[in-house]
Amino acid sequence: MRRTIERVKGALMQRIAGMVQRVVLQSLTNSEGIQLVSVRGIGGNIRKTAERFEAAGLTSYPTEGEGVQFAVNGNTDHPVVLGLVNRLKRPTNGVAGETQLYNEFDSEVHLKADGTIELHAGGAVDFVALAAKVKSEMDTFRALYDAHIHVTTATVGVGPVGVIAPTVSTAGPSTTTAADKVKAE
Repeated sequence: MRRTIERVKGALMQRIAGMVQRVVLQSLTNSEGIQLVSVRGIGGNIRKTAERFEAAGLTSYPTEGEGVQFAVNGNTDHPVVLGLVNRLKRPTNGVAGETQLYNEFDSEVHLKADGTIELHAGGAVDFVALAAKVKSEMDTFRALYDAHIHVTTATVGVGPVGVIAPTVSTAGPSTTTAADKVKAE
């Protein structure tokens, strides 16, 4: 009787252990309404098809990462995978309260604690110009430039110095300096 209990207990513990496990991404298919992943779990066993759950309004296409596989309602034939974080690419420069969106190509949107937003494109960082302010300043420069007059003197031949009619240079209208879908304050 004791042997039977131990055998049943072992089988039950193995089944429970298989309901939640850490997995490593092997491949990802994005052609369905939900992503399907192939993952490698404990002992190297590979699950060919598991659903990958993502947050509403946000999707990504990782090429590598670790996650957690769950057998919903104990059904190991239809697992779901959550997480898929790439520890090597995850930014570590944030502080409490900040949010960072990143990819494996070192591009990042960093919502900082001081209210600034940093955009990194492959590691490069620069400030984003506010189009209305830049256009306003350019319009001011253009108005000053357009208002200036060149007064020159000239000597024609061997006679006295004469004044040539003043000339005016204009810069023309300034155009927008920003994308029409990106706004900032």
